Amino acid sequence: MKRFFKRGSAEIVSVVLMVVVLGGLALAVSASLSNQTTKSAKTGLKANTTQLEITYNNIESQLTELTD
Repeated sequence: MKRFFKRGSAEIVSVVLMVVVLGGLALAVSASLSNQTTKSAKTGLKANTTQLEITYNNIESQLTELTD
């Protein structure tokens, strides 16, 4: 630990800046992944809802034909 504090202020500043930049990059990547996952989930749910609606309407029309 003593070695770290014996270094110059330029080295300490560069280490702090590197940590800040890497943290920013990590946040940007996680935000991008989250956004893409949300879009994918919404698209999948919309397609699933559409397919369920078509299936329900087909079953309903077949039951209507049977009872008539």
